Amino acid sequence: GRVYVADTWNQRVQVFAEGAKANEYTPVKEWSVEGWYGDSLEIKPYLAVSAGGQVLVSDPEAMRVIEFDANGTLVRYWGDAASGGTVLGMPVGLALDAEGALWVADAGNNNLVKYVLP
Repeated sequence: GRVYVADTWNQRVQVFAEGAKANEYTPVKEWSVEGWYGDSLEIKPYLAVSAGGQVLVSDPEAMRVIEFDANGTLVRYWGDAASGGTVLGMPVGLALDAEGALWVADAGNNNLVKYVLP
């Protein structure tokens, strides 16, 4: 019943809920994303929302994935050189599987990476 929008040029995630009328959505929440600075028309972030309400966003040009809780509070980020661990080349597509693992399409390294979230 909610729609999540990656409003990249305004550097925010917006959340809309179904309204009283059919096909009507009302803004209910938004939060800033520290990133998404690029002006590229081709390289855009993707969103995935877990069953528990965690919102995962890709930040392709910063080479990372950012996780927020359902209220928009930063939980963690990973994938860039500063965060340690596996470095992503350009994370674009995101998908959650039935077990809640996050799959990231890494266009920069031409591979698919699986993350088991805590």
